[in-house]
Amino acid sequence: MNNSIFTLSGVTLPQQTDPLGLWAVAPPAAHSFAARDCVSQEPTWRVVLPPDPDAALAALAAQAERLACERRALARAQITLAELGAAGQPSFAVGAPLAAPQTALWEQVEELRAPQSYGLLDWRKNEERQTLSRRWSDFLEQLRRLVTNYARIETASGAQEIGLTRVSWTGDFTTTWLAGEAVCTRQQHIQAVQLALESRLTLLHLVAVVAGGAAGLAAKAAVPGGELLLLPAIWRFVKEVLQELR
Repeated sequence: MNNSIFTLSGVTLPQQTDPLGLWAVAPPAAHSFAARDCVSQEPTWRVVLPPDPDAALAALAAQAERLACERRALARAQITLAELGAAGQPSFAVGAPLAAPQTALWEQVEELRAPQSYGLLDWRKNEERQTLSRRWSDFLEQLRRLVTNYARIETASGAQEIGLTRVSWTGDFTTTWLAGEAVCTRQQHIQAVQLALESRLTLLHLVAVVAGGAAGLAAKAAVPGGELLLLPAIWRFVKEVLQELR
C-alpha cells in the first residue's frame, strides 16, 4: 500500500479488529488533527497517504476495490444465513464453499439447542451465556449509533495534514483545509472521505446482517433464549465468511 495507513479510532470492536479487514482499529483518540486540538473521542477515520500523488491515488483505489470485494462477500454471507434460517438445518456438501464456517456455526446452534439442566455448572454456563449476549447486544447498539450519527475523517500526506471533514447525522459536511494545499491533495481527501463513509455504511450493513441472521436462525432452529444468544456465533460466522472469500 506504499506506506499508506488507514486507521479507525473511537470505536470499540471485538478483539479491536475491523471485520472488513480494511482499517487498523486504534484506541480512541489515537490521533488529533492538529496540535492545538483537544483529544478527540469521536469516531475517527484517519488516512495517511504517501507524498507521491500517483502512489496516494493508487493506495486509495486499491482500498476502494478491497471494500467492494468485502461488500460482495457480505452479500454472500447474508444469502447463506438466509438459506440456513429457511432450512432450519445445514444443507451443504462436505468440501463445498463456506462449508467450514457453516459447520462451526451449526455446532454452536446445536450447543445452544441442547436441553438445559439445573446443575450448578449448567446454571453458571447459562448465566455466562446471558451476560455475553447482553454485552453483544449493547455492542451492536453502540456500533449502530456510532456509524449512523456522525463521522470525522482526517487525511495526511506523509507528515503533512491535508484536511478534516466532519459529517453530521443529517449528512451535513464541514471541511477544514490547510492553507495552500494543492488541488491533487484535496482530491485525495475527497476520495478518503468517500471511502470512510462507504466503509461506515458497510459496517452498518454488517450489523444488520448479524442481527437479522441471528433473529431468523433463532426462530427456525428453536434456540432457547432467542437471537441474543446467537449474536456472537453469527458475528463469528460472518467474519469467517469474509475472510474465506478474500
